[in-house]
Parts: sequence; C-alpha cells; structure tokens
Amino acid sequence: MNARAYIATLIAGLTLLASGCDSFSLLDQFTKGSDSANLTLTAQKTSLLRDEVILLYPVGGTEPYTFGVVAGDLFAGTETLWLGGVDAPPPRFSAGKAIGTIIIQVTDASQHTAQASVTILPPAPTNVLHTRSVDSKAIDISWMYTETSIITGFLLRRTTDNVIFVDTELTATDTVITETNLPPNTIFTYYLTAISGSFSSVPVQIVVPPTP
Repeated sequence: MNARAYIATLIAGLTLLASGCDSFSLLDQFTKGSDSANLTLTAQKTSLLRDEVILLYPVGGTEPYTFGVVAGDLFAGTETLWLGGVDAPPPRFSAGKAIGTIIIQVTDASQHTAQASVTILPPAPTNVLHTRSVDSKAIDISWMYTETSIITGFLLRRTTDNVIFVDTELTATDTVITETNLPPNTIFTYYLTAISGSFSSVPVQIVVPPTP
C-alpha cells in the first residue's frame, strides 16, 4: 500500500469512529481526565486541636462540591466529626473529639475527587508548675490532665541547649516528676507533651532557672 492509500484508509477509519460515537470524542475524554487533575483541596491548617474548626478551600473541577471524611488513622473519637457550611463557601471542618489523622475528600459535580490530610492533636497538659530545691540540685514538675483515657502517657524532655535532650517517658496517670542530682547554677528547659499512640500534643515549655 502506498502512502496516499494509507492516509485515505486512516481518514476513513477515523471518520467511521467519530460517526459511531455520537457526542463522545477523544477530546471529551481528555478534557474530563484533566478536570480531575485540576481539582484540588487545601485545608486552612494541617495540624489542629480537638473541637477546632478550620476552613476548606476547593479549587477547580465543577461546582457544586460535596465533602466527607473518607479515611483516617484515628487514636480516639470518631463520632463527632462533622463538615458544615457546604452550601456557602468556604466550607468548614470540625475535628470534634477525635485524635489522629483525618483525610477529607471533596467531590465535584463530575464525580472527580481531591483530598486533604489534617492531623488532630491531643490536648496539652495544663497547670504546669515547677519548684527547685534550695541547693538547686532537684526540680519538681507537676501538671494536670483531665482526660487520661485518651492518652497513653507523657514525654518530658530536658535540655540546657536545645540540642541535646534527656527524655523521660511517663504513664497517663502521672502528674508529677522529681529530677535529682542536677548540676547547680544551670538553667534547664523542659518540654512536656501528652502522647496518644503515635500522636503528640503541642509541647508545654518550662524554663527553670537556678535557685537564687
């Protein structure tokens, strides 16, 4: 078959394909496929606290959008997660009482989807206090935590330079720790966090100067 005959055959085949597909075309398919790539979802914050509400920003795709929580790695609390205000953008997401990683999904009118991941942190310890002995060699650190059932323990980190740390793991029911045999005339900085499985609260910083 010479080149002219080959081209004529190819054109005839494409014409037959187009006539048998009504309004569907390869261009339509390509456009719909690219729609999905253009749909994105951004969360106002990627780390938030329990009960905190954030805004969601969908971009691209075809309105209207619908939202939902499709997956997650939760340590606690799934029953009070909610999405609100979806009829008036930007929509809102509330962490409820959950702790863990949440995947929020937006679906557009063409059933394309995009996702955003947020991590909900456990609450930090409260009422954190410290006292230092007269000789400056012992330090007591105490705190409060009302929901011990949602955590697995605490982590206390001690440092003098924010480079080298001494870590102490504590149970969920611990509320005080005494550090002894410390060098005097030294400023210590502590960071106390609540631990829920693999998730950690925002650390509480405690700076303890030497005893005057």
